[in-house]
Amino acid sequence: MDQFGNSDIKDYEKLIREFGLETMQDLKAPLPDPIYSFRRGIVFGHRDFGLILDSIKHKKKFVVLHGIKPTGPLHFGSKMVVDGLVYFQKLGGIIY
Repeated sequence: MDQFGNSDIKDYEKLIREFGLETMQDLKAPLPDPIYSFRRGIVFGHRDFGLILDSIKHKKKFVVLHGIKPTGPLHFGSKMVVDGLVYFQKLGGIIY
């Protein structure tokens, strides 16, 4: 098992480099009352997430654009994404 809690992906650092990501651990400001997907390291990387944190910190609106299940119905596996959308909506995000 690696530092992110997954034994299937062998090289997270390579994924982070290839996709131009930063790790969630690199963020200077913590998320307020983070949901399980952030606490457990399921969400491990980001691009420009600091902008969202800044909006949350200063109580400014921000937009969350998602493409959840464009080709089929929701199922139990979709719950993690929906939980994230609800979380960000509670923090001031406008969900599209």
